Amino acid sequence: MEGEGYCGPLLVFLNDLNNTWVRAAERLSPALLIELTAFAAPKVVRHFRGLDPKGIALFGVAWAGEEESENWFDIAREYSEKWHHQQQIREAAGRPLLVGRKWLSPLIATLIRGVPPVYNRHAGGSGSRKIEIRVSGAIEDSWLLAGENGRWRLFAAGDVKPDTVIEMDDDTAWRLFTRNISEEASLERLRISGDRALGGLIAKTCSYLK
Repeated sequence: MEGEGYCGPLLVFLNDLNNTWVRAAERLSPALLIELTAFAAPKVVRHFRGLDPKGIALFGVAWAGEEESENWFDIAREYSEKWHHQQQIREAAGRPLLVGRKWLSPLIATLIRGVPPVYNRHAGGSGSRKIEIRVSGAIEDSWLLAGENGRWRLFAAGDVKPDTVIEMDDDTAWRLFTRNISEEASLERLRISGDRALGGLIAKTCSYLK
């Protein structure tokens, strides 16, 4: 997969990091991997529960354009990472996917925060343009992408009439935001009314990267 902007070099780095761990983990038995997961997971959960949700996280969520992020968002990012890798394993093993509302609602609400930085890089100042993003399927949610102080920002969809509307089903949404499908394949799945060139920029999003 080819990345976009900062996604390219970072994607290469992360893939190399993952490949190194995969090679090392080949020496571990499935039983040991399960035991290690059972040992570590509760400790991670306890750590997250002990954090102030509004406190400043150790690392900012770069793909959302944040140099500094609050703990709740950093934890949401970790959820999206864990979900994504679980989904990859399930697809490879032919197991049922985690695509119910319970899983997808927090996932999409997290990943869509990677959209504004894409528009800030590729569409310049937002001016008075307004884009509504609608996701349907197991979840039925919508967001408004509009300008604030010369930058594209994400808001809850309200009564404001958008100039451009982007519609996609939830399967397209998670695959687009995690780069499970290519930019070209994403564009074929999207339903865009209004400014198609502007709406199509959403296919450049790569929210799963740290």
